[in-house]
Amino acid sequence: MNSYPSDPQQSRLLLPKHLLCMDALLSVVDAVHSNCLARECAQLQQPQQQVTSSTSQQTAMRREMKRLINVGTHLFNENAKDGVEFLFQKGVFSSSAHVVEWFRMSEKLDRSQVAKYLCKYVLLILTDMVVLTVFYI
Repeated sequence: MNSYPSDPQQSRLLLPKHLLCMDALLSVVDAVHSNCLARECAQLQQPQQQVTSSTSQQTAMRREMKRLINVGTHLFNENAKDGVEFLFQKGVFSSSAHVVEWFRMSEKLDRSQVAKYLCKYVLLILTDMVVLTVFYI
């Protein structure tokens, strides 16, 4: 059903106030339609913004981890124990497997410091094993 009469005789019956009301009603309908489209667009873009923010957070976390690893590497090259302890304290390493992976993958580590650290670490493990063997067997 049309808003305007299709019969020419009835169209003469429309007063200017009727036309103004129809124009106002059409303006309201257009505004509602525009708002609905804007909300739909905002909802479609919102997940992308969340993904972008989570991606930027992940990037910031990676940068911070790289920075901590660089600082830890520098400390390790000066004093092996301090470098490893620093990285454990900062949460970069949570197990000795992470340390081993770092030794294998990092090209910036002083290999002589790695050897000294491993010798001390292995010596500590062997000493603990000897102590346990002597006192508990």
